[in-house]
Amino acid sequence: MNYHELQIKAYNWLTHLHNINPQFTFSVRQKASKGAEQNYFIGTEKSRYFSTTFWNIPVSYPGSSTDLINLVFALKKNNKLSLYIQFFQTKEPNSDQNKYALELIRKIKPRLKTLEPLVFGEGKATLKMEYFAIYLPDHYDTFEASIHDLNIMLEKVIPIVNEEIVSMKEIYPTFKANSFLSEEQERMIAKMYERFDKYSSHGNKTSDNVESWKILDDFNEWFIENYNQSPEIFSGMILGFLHQLENKGIIPKEEKTTYDCNVIEVLLKEIPNFDYEGLDHFEEFLHHTIKKIISLPMAKQPINQILYGPPGTGKTYNTINKAVQIIDPYFMSSHPTRAAIREKYEELVLKGQIVFTTFHQSMTYEDFIEGIKPKIEEGKEGIKKVIYDIEDGIFKRIADAAQKPVLNDLNKIKEYTFDDAWSDLVQDATIHMETKTLLTLTIQTPNLGLKIVDISDQGNLNLKPIYSEESKVYTVSYSRAKKLQQAFSDLSVIKNVNKEFREVIGGSNSTAYWAVLNYINNRIKEEAEFDIKKEISSTLPYVLIIDEINRGNISQIFGELITLIEEDKRLGNDEALEITLPYSKNKFGVPSNLYIVGTMNTADRSVEALDTALRRRFSFEEMPPKPYLLNPSYMIEDLFWEYKDYDWNHIEYKPQEDKLFKLLEIPEKLKDKKVKEEIWKKMKDDGRGKKAGYFQDLGDYGRIDFERLLIVINQRIERLIDKDHAIGHAYFIGKDNETIIDSFYKNIIPLLQEYFFGDYGKIGLVLGRGFVNKKSDDFIFADFDYENSYSERESYEIIDYRNPNLNYVLSLEEGDVTMTFKSAIKLLMN
Repeated sequence: MNYHELQIKAYNWLTHLHNINPQFTFSVRQKASKGAEQNYFIGTEKSRYFSTTFWNIPVSYPGSSTDLINLVFALKKNNKLSLYIQFFQTKEPNSDQNKYALELIRKIKPRLKTLEPLVFGEGKATLKMEYFAIYLPDHYDTFEASIHDLNIMLEKVIPIVNEEIVSMKEIYPTFKANSFLSEEQERMIAKMYERFDKYSSHGNKTSDNVESWKILDDFNEWFIENYNQSPEIFSGMILGFLHQLENKGIIPKEEKTTYDCNVIEVLLKEIPNFDYEGLDHFEEFLHHTIKKIISLPMAKQPINQILYGPPGTGKTYNTINKAVQIIDPYFMSSHPTRAAIREKYEELVLKGQIVFTTFHQSMTYEDFIEGIKPKIEEGKEGIKKVIYDIEDGIFKRIADAAQKPVLNDLNKIKEYTFDDAWSDLVQDATIHMETKTLLTLTIQTPNLGLKIVDISDQGNLNLKPIYSEESKVYTVSYSRAKKLQQAFSDLSVIKNVNKEFREVIGGSNSTAYWAVLNYINNRIKEEAEFDIKKEISSTLPYVLIIDEINRGNISQIFGELITLIEEDKRLGNDEALEITLPYSKNKFGVPSNLYIVGTMNTADRSVEALDTALRRRFSFEEMPPKPYLLNPSYMIEDLFWEYKDYDWNHIEYKPQEDKLFKLLEIPEKLKDKKVKEEIWKKMKDDGRGKKAGYFQDLGDYGRIDFERLLIVINQRIERLIDKDHAIGHAYFIGKDNETIIDSFYKNIIPLLQEYFFGDYGKIGLVLGRGFVNKKSDDFIFADFDYENSYSERESYEIIDYRNPNLNYVLSLEEGDVTMTFKSAIKLLMN
């Protein structure tokens, strides 16, 4: 039986009891001792036991390290589980509270002796402690096998303790004893999760803690109501649930890589395997499901990637999404709004984790890696002179930043003091004595040591040499040991132990004090190093965005680093390479957590013509035009999702709705609030990932079909040139009736002029007679004797519908028509 898994099962069982009866509360471990940072309860894996208590009854005496009443889970040597409730208190109380606590358990003792089938056991009368326990008679192979008997034991013992507490408080009103309040338990559990988060290993942060009853309350209620519905409806709620777990530190925020899976999809696949009749164990189901998700292989995000495509396809737009996805995949999995993505992007830019640059023809190695740059320096007498410094370039700066480990807030580290170490020593010694395996401390003489045989009522340690049972007992007191530790936090500086110890605490057994002090100092050192180590997390992912990467001279800009950016040549990999930089002469390599995301305009230079060395070291993702984004239903759905947290008349949402509805000329019935709310409810139930055309059946949206318009234009361009010179969807997105016309004249037509080198005949083949007019005016050259055909050459003009005085009439099948922008678009699409 695994010690940690046993704790999880015990915690789940106790949580289940609390969910059934909120008045039932229990304690969890609050302190992170070395080796027990991920433990739920008091105890250590080495001791093979842990315990919890159901009552807050303060007790304190020298050497105290346990609660007054504890439910103990103990793994025997044969790996069977023993369960008992123990009662433990000094027989020589030093305060009224301790005196009342002793009286309480002595009143409880006789009532326990008659509780069949439970077994009563008691420590020797000669002990200085009042110690007895009530045991389950059997030992168990599994925790599940013990639950029935455990429930019986609690049903019998808890009422007895509660009754005696009430009786004692009637006699002694100042006696502090009560069950934990729900608020107290919540604080304890929250503190436990903070500890889990702080001491979690990278990539597996607290994956065992998803059973948090605080978060699951709302989710359980929702799950019961919606279990029989379509699985798609779970997406939104599960996302919210997962983000709560993430924010609490219960599941990890990935800092280096992303998972090769969609957590929602995995969770939805697991839901059908959940036994509905076993709803009480839903926490355990979620625990194992999330653990399964987190244990899946992690994705290999392309370390170097280029988004390529024609102008206006959202390449630069999507580099922001890519960069945020690499650094914070969980954030992107929730389908955040564009505003939220931009805000996250700006935050990461300010942190230095994302750097944006644009390549151009004058970009050099010195700008990108390092170079010698002139600077003006002013001397004491005001004389200015030019000096030359070696200055890091864009790439080197972010590469250096990516190699630095992240140092978290060290102010959060709780100082581990002498008192902490002494308390751990007493606890460790107590556990060893209970299991009849005495704790041995090393001394300066090799192969010898002192064993702790007892802890006095005053909390002092009694030690004996390990070689003889008849040897003299040496006593080490708390106060003198603390005074020594303040003087000698490093024992290696001591030259004469007897003399130097005597100068601090007078006559004493220096060997015994040295042994205890050695344990104390080592623990303080270990804990300090451990805390600092845990506060230094792995390096975070960094992203360098290079816009228009193909506009620069790659060989000139990257130089010898073109080899170093390969994944297997990066630092930390088997084939890692470093070079000596030409100016600084420093060694330099590319860290494996630095991602490069580039964009490339295929209309500027095709993929085939790109530098072969660059192509081999990058993965390429095509960004083609996406006409479906201009589908009227899609555009309205996207608007609803983008402003999902706003009401219909919100000052930020309403203008956007008015602008889009006017552009699409949607029917009046869609503007009705009830109609919109009905559609929005269905959209939310289906989840954002589903584009169902909710508005397709509401009539004609007007005379411009932007989706078909983009398809037609690009089909014609591809026939005349190639698909690398297509027009992107971005030129049509987010426009209104005025800006859509501006986009035509400021973006689309200039692009076509560039593509066709001013050949207006070809532009006319793309846009039609509504936009390109063949001039019919007679042109006469000067009187000159020259054979030429220029006078027969046809000339064209672009019709500008932005001109309010325009009166452009075309003869069409239906007769002479005074053209408008919309009629020109209709003519364009034949």
